[in-house]
Amino acid sequence: MTKLPSWLNELLPEDRPLQTLSYDASRKLFLVERDNKKLEYEDIASAHEAINEVDYDLIADQSAVKQLGGRRGFLTYKTDDGNYGVILDHTDEDRRRGLETNFEDFLNVAKTYHDDPHDFLKSWNYINDHPVFWTRLKDSFWHWETTGYLTNHAHFGVWEDEGKVLYSIDAGGHVEGSLDHVEPYVTHYADWRLEVVDISFEKAVIQLAERVAICFHDDGTDRENAKEILERVKPQWVTDLEQRLNDAKPSD
Repeated sequence: MTKLPSWLNELLPEDRPLQTLSYDASRKLFLVERDNKKLEYEDIASAHEAINEVDYDLIADQSAVKQLGGRRGFLTYKTDDGNYGVILDHTDEDRRRGLETNFEDFLNVAKTYHDDPHDFLKSWNYINDHPVFWTRLKDSFWHWETTGYLTNHAHFGVWEDEGKVLYSIDAGGHVEGSLDHVEPYVTHYADWRLEVVDISFEKAVIQLAERVAICFHDDGTDRENAKEILERVKPQWVTDLEQRLNDAKPSD
């Protein structure tokens, strides 16, 4: 399995301890904790309630799942009010493996793109799944949005200039640190290097993919000298802002 980018691997918390749901020959239901402590429960609903009370991951013994009428990794039971409870067998190891699969899928997309960087669809997929745009979901670094950046987050514009219709895309990678009360890795910043304008939507996407490849490695980390390479396409507003900031510096 492909290893995760180092920046992402460093963000992941330590694996939670495991507890095992088991069912012995006497038809007693147990949760076995990591110190081999066995806790007995009268029914699956009581065991499920106990599972939810601790920050443990669950592994369900397959003989228990089978005897309780479930299937691998998935167990349902009828509650007293006529609804159904669901117990999922899922661990931090599974979550890590899922992220590794997402990254491996992207590397395949990236290879296809680098082999043919002038193809619209390959350019779209390369941007849409690139790790520099990945953002975390919920309150855990285990859960990430790893696809759909162009579809869900990029800013598009269309206007006419001297009889020509122009298409723009404004993009930016994930915010790595806390900024103005924004949690890290939950949103994106504006990046002038990823502002593109072209005479067709397809050309704009292809141009943006080229900019992403100039600015970032395929693992989502910065490439050196990207700003120098793109100096010639720096927007005027950036040049003006830099000049104002330079003028505001106190003189020696």
